[in-house]
Amino acid sequence: MSFDAWTVFAMFWLVFVTTQGPNAVNCINNSMTLGFRRVLVGGWRF
Repeated sequence: MSFDAWTVFAMFWLVFVTTQGPNAVNCINNSMTLGFRRVLVGGWRF
């Protein structure tokens, strides 16, 4: 693998692996707004 191809691969890996997806953002948001016990049930808004 050439250095240029490896650099492109590393850049894409950094962007797609280290950024949070929508499910992770939803989990973080629910835990901050609902609290630990209510999120354990599944994050439903009661």
